[in-house]
Amino acid sequence: MVQSLPIGNLSLSDVETKFDLKETQDETFFPEWHQDLPELTQSERQDLDQVKRNFLYQNKSPLAEVAVKMVVLAPLLSMAGFYQPPVSICDRSSGSNHR
Repeated sequence: MVQSLPIGNLSLSDVETKFDLKETQDETFFPEWHQDLPELTQSERQDLDQVKRNFLYQNKSPLAEVAVKMVVLAPLLSMAGFYQPPVSICDRSSGSNHR
C-alpha cells in the first residue's frame, strides 16, 4: 500500500530519515549530468562548491522555500548572468510595470 504524507509537514531531513536516503558522490549516478558539457573554470568550480556547502549547512534544519532561493537559486542565477543587461527584474506583485 502506498503511503502519502502532507508535504507541508516534511523537511528534507524527514524524507531522508523516513526513506533511508543517503547522499552519493558517485559521478556515474546521473551520467547525463556529466556528458557533453563545457569545462568549468577553477573559479566557477569554487563558486559552485560554495553554493553546495552553503546548502548542505543550511539543510541541517528545515529550510523555508525563500531560504532555498536565497542560498541556492540566487547565486546560481547570478553565476549564469541572469542579473546582467539586458535582463531586468520587475515586481509584478505591486501592479507596477516600471522597469
